[in-house]
Amino acid sequence: MREALRGERLILAAKAAGAASLAWLLAPYVPYADAEYSYYAPLGVLVSMYPTVAGSARAGAQSLAGLGIGIALGLGTLGLVFVGLPAVIARRPRHRSRDRHQRHPRAGRRR
Repeated sequence: MREALRGERLILAAKAAGAASLAWLLAPYVPYADAEYSYYAPLGVLVSMYPTVAGSARAGAQSLAGLGIGIALGLGTLGLVFVGLPAVIARRPRHRSRDRHQRHPRAGRRR
């Protein structure tokens, strides 16, 4: 119990509570974000809070970089689907030797 009431822990808890409250208040004003998912903002704050400012900044930057990479991969995949790449892959020609045997079942047979 004493460890939980140490000054450093209380300061970290107060910082986390303040940052989570601020994130909760500002989340509805983020463009293209649905109001029903506002709880992700304080959750992100809690995940990225560290005892030092440098640690919190590093964790926040890593989270943003991960989100950016995920968004880029998702948009890239949607772009490929939009231009029809899966259809092109599905329609690619079969191996020629298989096609020849399927079109001419008696080719190569002697009577």
